[in-house]
Amino acid sequence: MKNKYLLIAFTILFAATLITSSCNNDEGDEYVPVSPVILNPADVPYAKLSDYHFFEGDLKNLTPAYKVLPYKPASELFSDYAHKKRFVWMPSGTMATFDGNENTLEFPVGAVLIKNFYFENVAPSNATRLIETRILIKTHEPELNQDGTLGDSGWQPYNYIWNEEQTEAYLDTQGEGIFVPLTFTESGVTRDIYYKVPAATECRTCHKLNPDHAVNGEIVVPIGTKPQNLNYTFDYGTSQANQLEKWVAEGYLENNIPANILSTVDYKDTSQP
Repeated sequence: MKNKYLLIAFTILFAATLITSSCNNDEGDEYVPVSPVILNPADVPYAKLSDYHFFEGDLKNLTPAYKVLPYKPASELFSDYAHKKRFVWMPSGTMATFDGNENTLEFPVGAVLIKNFYFENVAPSNATRLIETRILIKTHEPELNQDGTLGDSGWQPYNYIWNEEQTEAYLDTQGEGIFVPLTFTESGVTRDIYYKVPAATECRTCHKLNPDHAVNGEIVVPIGTKPQNLNYTFDYGTSQANQLEKWVAEGYLENNIPANILSTVDYKDTSQP
């Protein structure tokens, strides 16, 4: 009887080993990571920043989720002393295309550019404080006017304002902008300012392509995503890479970038001519 039970146990163990081996060798079961980002261009904007799932863990840490890629232009605009963290995300199977060194990349529908504004060493606790997160979403393909001029670029700007607890950022539904009083210390200098969260119309003023304002109005476009502004080595934390090459490797940019792109010089870099 004992030998019978041993035989049964051995048979079960052998069968389990075969099943496990078969599963491990089945290429069809290979794990393929998927971005957790939720974005339907027809449904945006969402009420809260967290609804998009751009970041994982504690939201205020801005830890990018899978396929949310950090980037930084070589030369950044001054924004009332605020620091910025930028990210890009695109739907699976889509990528941007090159349209000239000085032109912004051509992005697919559903692409998102995310820009977070924050201050460090903010009184009274000398903590980091996030103020706003601006996102640009390409909701549809560009539309042409009857005369062939560009009537709508497809890009829509939305602004999310962070709460005092730094747990969430909420869509600015009024679109009128606000002033945020801040006291912060940087490089040994303490400043008291009223940081201006821009109104919706002010966002469009900066992000506009305006060949003929009287006829076509203001057309919203990204600013910093020109090849000349991305053509430099960026520190991704675990590695360093040229941003254009990184975008190509991530499947976010068509691999047809010329080798002779001129890079924008950081105006704050005093070592540059």
